[in-house]
Amino acid sequence: MVLKAMEIQARVDAATLVIACTHNADLMAELADLRKEIAELRSVAALLVDIETQRTEGDLATYRKRLMEGLARLTRRDPATPLH
Repeated sequence: MVLKAMEIQARVDAATLVIACTHNADLMAELADLRKEIAELRSVAALLVDIETQRTEGDLATYRKRLMEGLARLTRRDPATPLH
């Protein structure tokens, strides 16, 4: 009877271990999926940053050009002419 109880307990322990391993494998698979999704999101974020950086650099170049044009007009003014 004691051997039978020990055998039953061993089977219960083995089944518990199988269930735990299966649950762990499911969690690991879910974790792998989440890591892939995070990598994709990081890739998209990096692409958006690159696009926005290029747009901003283009805007900055335009503003610099306009500033230089404005400064050039200021320096062309004849100081002998009145401001009014």
